[in-house]
Amino acid sequence: MKFLKLAVFALLSACILWPMHGFAKGPVNKVTGEYVIAGRPVGPDPILRYRYLVAHEEMYGHRQKGYLYSIASNDRWYVIDFSDPGNSCVKILGEGEARIGGQVIDGNQAVGRFIGTLIHDFGEPSAYLDEMEVLRFVGPGGPDDKAAARANFLQWCEDGIIDFAWPTCEGDICTPCWETCNVDRVWPQIVVEGNVKVHYKD
Repeated sequence: MKFLKLAVFALLSACILWPMHGFAKGPVNKVTGEYVIAGRPVGPDPILRYRYLVAHEEMYGHRQKGYLYSIASNDRWYVIDFSDPGNSCVKILGEGEARIGGQVIDGNQAVGRFIGTLIHDFGEPSAYLDEMEVLRFVGPGGPDDKAAARANFLQWCEDGIIDFAWPTCEGDICTPCWETCNVDRVWPQIVVEGNVKVHYKD
């Protein structure tokens, strides 16, 4: 990896989280990957985010489960647990397309907030090919309006509808879209290293 934090986290993934690879076997719809993403378009000195992802959709009597671990080159990190369907979702839309996300349960950013990711797996190799949009869900009270943000997030997981708007500003005073939108941040990302794979069984 391109920086020490990612190397340490990758080692933890290999040594401690390796049993999670047992999730990745079997005839179920899922998203798996160990990869690095950067904002799109990639600038000369981007913030890189290492991610370890195993996310299983509920099907064939198997429950939804998995984790997303994310750590960035600016030392920001968070964890999402997919085992709680009331606060997370894994929805495989077809070959190469998935909606996943949930409430951040641990980390030093966004804890308690709802983050969703729309994944586009365009095949192999993944680097500079696979893309995703990371979304922050809100309610009328903003991203910390947890009940409303949860409802908006779970609705998006079902229908994929994003109602996003930039803040409206008058001079130096800006008003966020919270009263009328379900998402107030969209971060386009591209995979620059590693691989993310959407496994789909019709």
